[in-house]
Amino acid sequence: MNIDNIDMKYNDLQTILHSSKEFSFQDGTILKLRQYYGNKEVYLDLSKLDLDMFEKIYYDPEKELDSGEDYEL
Repeated sequence: MNIDNIDMKYNDLQTILHSSKEFSFQDGTILKLRQYYGNKEVYLDLSKLDLDMFEKIYYDPEKELDSGEDYEL
């Protein structure tokens, strides 16, 4: 996959995350995110997630209450 396509899919993901969305799983580990009112969709293979990536994206509601952590919600 070339960098232009990755950039486009990343931008699609940002659009989907900030709009109405629906999600489903395919083949057990493939998370499909789709824009509810639109045609953008992104597939994420969660089986490829390693510990470092998981630490970066893991959301802990307790940290939201901790003034030392800065979650942008």
